[in-house]
Amino acid sequence: MRSAKEAAEFFKDKQTNMAGKCLWHVQDAFQSPHMYVNAITQWYQAKHKHFGDRTPPVGAPVYFKGGAHGHVAIYVGGGKVRSTDAGGSGQMATVSIDWFLRYWGYTYLGWTEDIGGEKIDFDDRIDVHVKKLRAGVDDSTSVRMLRLALIRRGFLTVRKPLSKDKPGNKYTPAVERAVKVWQKKKGHNRTGILSNAQAKEFFAPNKRVKVIPK
Repeated sequence: MRSAKEAAEFFKDKQTNMAGKCLWHVQDAFQSPHMYVNAITQWYQAKHKHFGDRTPPVGAPVYFKGGAHGHVAIYVGGGKVRSTDAGGSGQMATVSIDWFLRYWGYTYLGWTEDIGGEKIDFDDRIDVHVKKLRAGVDDSTSVRMLRLALIRRGFLTVRKPLSKDKPGNKYTPAVERAVKVWQKKKGHNRTGILSNAQAKEFFAPNKRVKVIPK
């Protein structure tokens, strides 16, 4: 089965659809089992619902109540969904969540973490490559995540305030010293460079981080 992000990308690329077959197309985007005949049944049968939540993750199936069968689309971010028939019968379009109430009279129900009886993979993890956690590496997401964690845990201080989006991405001597302090606290050799095992230990509290060994 496709992940949420993969399903969203698949849906964004589609331009046409079989009219009135919203659930079929959403299931096709996820490559999920076709267990239910219409969107409203799928909503009621889903095990992991988020009633009325207007901040779903990208790729989440979002549901609407209206007509005989309801409606389902895929959230693509920014308050918008990619939907069958929203551009006219048989035409895909990207519209706001409120569009359906305004033009179809359908009310928003919420989103689900499952479809066709299968749990959806909302993988928003960030890869941290251990081989990049070393002196001389610049412009690395891996180093940026290391610096963020060191700052938040008090091992690294910065003189100038750093924005949330740009916490710095260079493995500076200060970063190396901070890593040594952490290693000493944990009883490791003070090398200033994290081993595979140490990186897993260091990033364990952050469930969004996926450590990629050397």
